[in-house]
Amino acid sequence: MVARLIHRWAVCRCYRLEENAASVAKTHNRGASRNRRMRAPMPVIFYVDDSRDDLFYLDYIRKKERISVDLFCFATAEAGLAALEHRFAERAALPDMLIADLYMPLDSGLALIARLRAEARFKTMRLCVCSGSDAEEDRQRALFAGADSYLQKPLDFAAILHP
Repeated sequence: MVARLIHRWAVCRCYRLEENAASVAKTHNRGASRNRRMRAPMPVIFYVDDSRDDLFYLDYIRKKERISVDLFCFATAEAGLAALEHRFAERAALPDMLIADLYMPLDSGLALIARLRAEARFKTMRLCVCSGSDAEEDRQRALFAGADSYLQKPLDFAAILHP
């Protein structure tokens, strides 16, 4: 069974809780064609973090700063990976970026990043690790695992979208 998705947010709308990766891909595919007709497509970000507070904070900042981004949040690495696998199987566009928390109880963000980097189909996706830690050792481990960048919490959307 696919782990439960916490929330899916889009600009100016808040969607109900989604139950599995399949519904994320289908919902996003329907909205994507509608968004392209009306305005330029928004960047798509997958955010994997076990802290519900961090998930809500990121959405709060997105709304406060009026940032146009399609944000999918997952509470486990397994749920994020399942959604990616499903999108790939459905030939849906992969997200522009995946941000994974460094320290999660079941599977670390480093393990998720390393697994994605090992697969050719995800090699071009921008992968980032985030953490509240400012230790150089954590930064080096993230880059060694294959992350494109190491982001320190609290996350800054402007810096993420325009590096």
